[in-house]
Amino acid sequence: MSRMQYHTTHPHFRELTADDVKLVELDKNHASESLSWVKDLDVVQYMGTDFPDPTVEGELDRIEAIRKNEDEYSWMIEHEGRIIGNVCINSIKETSGKFGKKAGNLTVLIGDKNFWGKGYGAKVCQAVLDWAFNEAKFEAMAARALQENIASIKTLHSLGFRETRTEPYEGLIHGKPSSWRNFKLER
Repeated sequence: MSRMQYHTTHPHFRELTADDVKLVELDKNHASESLSWVKDLDVVQYMGTDFPDPTVEGELDRIEAIRKNEDEYSWMIEHEGRIIGNVCINSIKETSGKFGKKAGNLTVLIGDKNFWGKGYGAKVCQAVLDWAFNEAKFEAMAARALQENIASIKTLHSLGFRETRTEPYEGLIHGKPSSWRNFKLER
């Protein structure tokens, strides 16, 4: 899919900036960086999904599927020419149906551990929320975090999200049952 097609099938999409990071269009050239993240259990432990035996071919297929998905907007997070993570708004149709207005589910992953704990998650989420509410006509945003993911929970609170409910997580975290904490932010 060419760059023009992505912009055509994703109305309002554009690259964004947030201080010293750029949010750029996801591209197959990013596969080696994102593959290194999904292979690192520290990075993916709170994502709520498995990446069994990730390969370059599988990562290229995953990137192409994301690019073709008209039900989400996805950006790679770039710092000084280096890809350090991903942020997206996904499940737009489902979330809009639940809320009765245009809404999506905000997710962020700082995959490069050298950038953990430095505020990049909050910074890029704020840029995406500003874009979503001011340009893309979203009226609400959902998010969720596993109860052990204290950094994400703090970030969501700092962005103004309010907690709505908890629900059981079907897997185990560190060998123990866990729960999703669900959040909502309205325009």
